[in-house]
Amino acid sequence: DSRRLAFYEIDERHMQDYYLTTDNVETYTALQVERYPKAGMPNPYAGLLIYDLDSRQLLRVDVGGDRQQYVYDVQFTPDGKELLFSRTNRRQDTLEVLAAGIAGGPPRLVVAETQPTWQNNKPLMQFLRDGKRFIWETERTGWKHFELRHLNGSLINRLTDVAPYPVGSLVRVDEEAGWLYYSAYSGDNPLNAQLHRVRLDGSEPERLTSGPWHHSAFHIAPNHKWFVCTYEAVDVPPTTALFTDRGEQVAVLATSDTAKGQELGLVPPELFTFKANDGTTDLQGILHKPAHFDPQRKYPLVIRVYGGPNSRGISNRYEPADPCCEYGFLIATIANRGTTDRGKAFETATSMKLGTVDIQDQVDGVRFLAQRPYVDTARVGICGHSYGGYMSVMAVLRFPDVFQVAVAGSPVTDWRNYDTIYTERYMRTPRENPDGYREGSCLTYVRNSFQGHLLVMHGLLDDNVHPANTWQLVDAFHRENLRLDLMVFPRSKHGLGSGSEALQWEYLHEHLRPEPGSVPGSSL
Repeated sequence: DSRRLAFYEIDERHMQDYYLTTDNVETYTALQVERYPKAGMPNPYAGLLIYDLDSRQLLRVDVGGDRQQYVYDVQFTPDGKELLFSRTNRRQDTLEVLAAGIAGGPPRLVVAETQPTWQNNKPLMQFLRDGKRFIWETERTGWKHFELRHLNGSLINRLTDVAPYPVGSLVRVDEEAGWLYYSAYSGDNPLNAQLHRVRLDGSEPERLTSGPWHHSAFHIAPNHKWFVCTYEAVDVPPTTALFTDRGEQVAVLATSDTAKGQELGLVPPELFTFKANDGTTDLQGILHKPAHFDPQRKYPLVIRVYGGPNSRGISNRYEPADPCCEYGFLIATIANRGTTDRGKAFETATSMKLGTVDIQDQVDGVRFLAQRPYVDTARVGICGHSYGGYMSVMAVLRFPDVFQVAVAGSPVTDWRNYDTIYTERYMRTPRENPDGYREGSCLTYVRNSFQGHLLVMHGLLDDNVHPANTWQLVDAFHRENLRLDLMVFPRSKHGLGSGSEALQWEYLHEHLRPEPGSVPGSSL
């Protein structure tokens, strides 16, 4: 209501400085100094204050808890009478949303969530019009679902089914009609979002879409008798259609024109499924092929990877072509365990062991594709940036029999180098998890038997993944009398910018060498 201002007080005086050189292409360099809490090191202390513009009084909020905790997501309640904030412990396995009175006093608990591994730091909290009730996203059952809760701390009712699949996103809330619409990954294919609805009292739950497609772009009619949505798959172009509230398609509103792709000889991508090494978990990947693909030829395979925890793996959405395939490559992306929208067990499979389960899934995906006669297992590369860069380095060092070439952009090479809030959420501290840090470090696997090709690219101004990650890897290679290829970007931060992608594909082409004529009409 423009009467009060809430703000942070951050105390970093007890923390260690980190130095980056800047002006690296000038005659004299300069220094950028920041307080960067690395895994296991002290966190800043976060406090909250409220300034009253009328009285000019300053109130310190009692945030409670451990000084090493995280305090965030600060907002006034809709009526302006309390300050809401989230608090999570350093392990980030317990989340509390608290309400502090603007006149002082200890805060009260609104809602709490706890997980045996790590808790989602920022669940959806969407208020209804009365400013007291709110829709809350919980993973208490191991699957993401919605509840209706009250600001007084009580649970009013569950909204979505406590079923073995996660909800996706909130689509629409109509309080007058009493309906809530949401997407959920409730079909046979865990990549496909389906439209659901339920009454705000939790009654009359129903799924409105079906079929082997991903559904999105939902528009609900004001009278709730109709809806419009788009459905598609990686190899099925999008169609937008009108449906009844029973999920019956009554009219096609728009389709995709694929004539140009057919003229160019583009080959639809393939969604493939294989088993993880636990023998039970289904994993998915998407394989792209060059135009005019010839199954009688052998093609080098490139894995594009990110794969970091809590990131999106792949989507079953239409992808007509990957232009980089036209260099003569097969290109695949694999959704390893640790990525999102598959339930808590799937998402936390990498907890305490980054760089093990996720890498194994990439390896097993390659081995699955290697059974096809057109995949040349002697020419397999992997590339990625940031966590994908880390995965690329780990892949070529740990599994040189599978990956012969890797290109890594701005990789974390040892988790002791990265920040507390990200690293400790998934790995805890180096003191608590020494084996996990050792086994998850690229430096552990630098051995003098390395025969592959590795290009590392890093920006000297990277204040996220510090360049020291790459320097440590280079030093480990020196100590083993090994060679790697290195490109430094003196003006770049974490994003490398212009030229890095071209260099990546030049390197992959040089060392994987697609067969001449693998792309018709090309000299590649």
